[in-house]
Amino acid sequence: MATAAYYRLETSNVKRSEGHSSVAAAAYITAEKLHDERTGKTYDFTNKQHVYDTEIFAPANAPAWVFERSRLWNSVEKAEDKSTRRQEARPARQLILSFPAVLTHEQKIQAARAFVQKECVAQGMIADVAYHDFEGDKAHNPHAHVLLTTRHLTPEGFAGKERAWNHKKQLEAWREKWAAHLNHHLETHGHAERVDHRSYEKQGIDRVPQQHEGRSATVIKEKVARGEHDRLPDVVTLNAKIAELNRLKEEIRREEEAIRDEEQRLLAKLTAEQDNRKPPVTLAQENARRVMDIQAPTTVDHQKVTEQVLKTVAQSQQPPSLVPNVTAKAEPTKQPSPQQQRSGRPPDDPSFRTYNAVKRQLEGMGGNGWFEIGIRYEPTKEGEKGYFSEH
Repeated sequence: MATAAYYRLETSNVKRSEGHSSVAAAAYITAEKLHDERTGKTYDFTNKQHVYDTEIFAPANAPAWVFERSRLWNSVEKAEDKSTRRQEARPARQLILSFPAVLTHEQKIQAARAFVQKECVAQGMIADVAYHDFEGDKAHNPHAHVLLTTRHLTPEGFAGKERAWNHKKQLEAWREKWAAHLNHHLETHGHAERVDHRSYEKQGIDRVPQQHEGRSATVIKEKVARGEHDRLPDVVTLNAKIAELNRLKEEIRREEEAIRDEEQRLLAKLTAEQDNRKPPVTLAQENARRVMDIQAPTTVDHQKVTEQVLKTVAQSQQPPSLVPNVTAKAEPTKQPSPQQQRSGRPPDDPSFRTYNAVKRQLEGMGGNGWFEIGIRYEPTKEGEKGYFSEH
């Protein structure tokens, strides 16, 4: 599972209304000494530490002089002097790109170069890049400063401003693209960490973002630790409170998750116990089928049964029982039946034995006594013949 790495992309404008100068900004981020021809001031930051490399990127058709830092930014300032609102001019824009600490010095530079070339220079900007705090005992915040021009460059020099470069949509695009470039390099170099340019809220993370402290706050914090200063900067104190708040939020989240897991475990256990007390589904289905068979009404087609009995009688003087598990009642033979009396035949005559056999079969099948089938013999001139008769 990928873990979250630190992500930061900040942007700011160099504003003359606030006493800023693009020459001064370039001198500061590159730790160089530069002279501002417009104001006559010289800015010397050569004693600044933790600046590990600098370079200038420009479009392919740019003249060679743009790679001279002092000439580049003095030309930028001169272009702003031609503006009708030169006192409120914004000659440059600055980006701060932070790097995940797991990347090496060279990998960080590769990521920054790819981003600046594709997302800035390709649009026509010139970029002055400085890499800070990459390594060493005091390395705590590896990042790059990118100072960008705001006007189109022509063979005659800087021309009109490109307002789209300072639009909010441009910032949103840069934030997303920088995250994509970092994740590409993290994956390429075998690191599991990933960055996300979205806010905690949009990521669905219940955390409060901390404020960027900056190098000056870090210096004061180091002095406090050495006993050379008695008060931490406000931003450091605020971040400490935010860190404690986020720690409590995370602790609450873990406890809530543990409670949900325990509830799920107990529910699964209770469900399993209830299932064990239930009969198997197949047994329940078999019992239900048996109950339905018992409750189902029995319908007998007497006409079909009679036809089967008579057919059997014609084939044999002793027909087999057609109804299973039914014991035929013994027919009393002490007194002759009315048929015997009328015919004058003895009780053991075979014809009466057949009659009695048929009667027993019909009684075993549930006859109601109101209708029966009989067989009688009557003498004729041609001889004795048997007839079916209803009684």
